[in-house]
Amino acid sequence: MDRVRRFAVCFAQLPNQKQREVKRKEVLQRESQPPPTIEKFKKENQLLQKASIRLEQENDILAHELVTSKIVLRKNLDQVEDKAEQLNQELQGAGQQLFRSMEEVQVQEEETTLLKDIIRTQLEHAESRRKKALVIMAQYKEICSQLSSRLEAEEVQAEAALDLLKSQVGECEHCQVIFEEVGQLRPPSEGWGSNPDQNPDQNPDQNPEQKTSALQLPQEALEQELAQVKIQLVEAQCRIQDLEHQQDALKSEFHNTQNWFSKALRTLKLPPVQH
Repeated sequence: MDRVRRFAVCFAQLPNQKQREVKRKEVLQRESQPPPTIEKFKKENQLLQKASIRLEQENDILAHELVTSKIVLRKNLDQVEDKAEQLNQELQGAGQQLFRSMEEVQVQEEETTLLKDIIRTQLEHAESRRKKALVIMAQYKEICSQLSSRLEAEEVQAEAALDLLKSQVGECEHCQVIFEEVGQLRPPSEGWGSNPDQNPDQNPDQNPEQKTSALQLPQEALEQELAQVKIQLVEAQCRIQDLEHQQDALKSEFHNTQNWFSKALRTLKLPPVQH
């Protein structure tokens, strides 16, 4: 079996008749051509020289283009490095600004919370004082009303007593002469109505007008205190509004810084290299 295979391989490697015919024609054709001359070699040499010159020119052009391309690439690389350095500096500055803004916002929030607590305490205290002042004013109005009613009643009684005294003095000639000499026959505002020692119906310690004047003083003090409390309340509210505006401004600046920071990160990309 192995011998058959080796015989088949050797038979396949033997040149067949057609191949031998082709090789024979090629040999005859080469033998029939004349040998190359010197002119032919010169022409071929000239062609080779022209091709060499053309290749040298193309080589020079390619070298010039290569140098130019290197210069352009270096310039672009320098610009990219400068831009990257600038963006890096801006990025660091933005990070520091963002950190400072966050600290300021945190401090403002703490101050606002503390101030709100203080204002809330002051408002509660002011509300308590206002309620006390309203109670005192209501009591004062009630006392004034009672004193006014009592004063009107005493004035009516004094006028009636004075009229009765005038009529009695007018009937008695001796009494009329005495009162005219002494000069005690006066209007009610200058007589018994104004002197507590001569008027038996008045309070021996203090008359209603003096009580009214004495009560007006605490009312004015309470009104002034209430006005001061209102002013403090308005100032506190204004302060809270200012702090809230500052907080809003800081939040807006914080968001703007974040947006700028994100934009800077997005723009921090190297441009494509030009060939």
